[in-house]
Amino acid sequence: MTRPTLTNIILGIVIAVAGIFLLAAPEASIRIVIILLGAGAVINGVFNIIRVRPLSDDDQFMLAALIRGIVSIIIGLLACFLPLVFFSAAQTVVRVMLYLFGIYLIFSAIAEFFLVYKLHEANIPAKQFAGEAVISIIIAIILFMIPANFGLMIIRIFGIIMIVCGAGYALYSYRNRTYIIEPDSVSDEE
Repeated sequence: MTRPTLTNIILGIVIAVAGIFLLAAPEASIRIVIILLGAGAVINGVFNIIRVRPLSDDDQFMLAALIRGIVSIIIGLLACFLPLVFFSAAQTVVRVMLYLFGIYLIFSAIAEFFLVYKLHEANIPAKQFAGEAVISIIIAIILFMIPANFGLMIIRIFGIIMIVCGAGYALYSYRNRTYIIEPDSVSDEE
């Protein structure tokens, strides 16, 4: 079995196991999702400061990208550490962070649309940024729904989807693996 095939099979199994975890412990999963979203927000903030801000020479664009990046890093760090630091009050912290993250994502999407507008004015392609803004709004809506019982149902449904997709991906990778055939001997007869 080649290394990419083995990696794909392991990835499929990990996705399926994560789905089982979401299904078995949805409340603990929410805490983990917040920490992962926090890490993503920190990475996004650094990316905005390092890569997005220099895309345009417009002062408003650079300021908006800088502010968005700094706020993203701060919110991300809060999301990563608050559920861990206040473990005894984790339920309250998780609920507050879900709402805070939802609000952040909506404001982030608004800033993203502004950045897209400024990039469009400068004739710089910005479709990926518009897509990111739409995804931010969708995630924000989901985060606002998670604290209710409906949110636990969404987590469980997502867990089932992950189990099916992960197992399917592992099976697909296994069935379509690359075979390496090594000959016993090679002759150079003419």
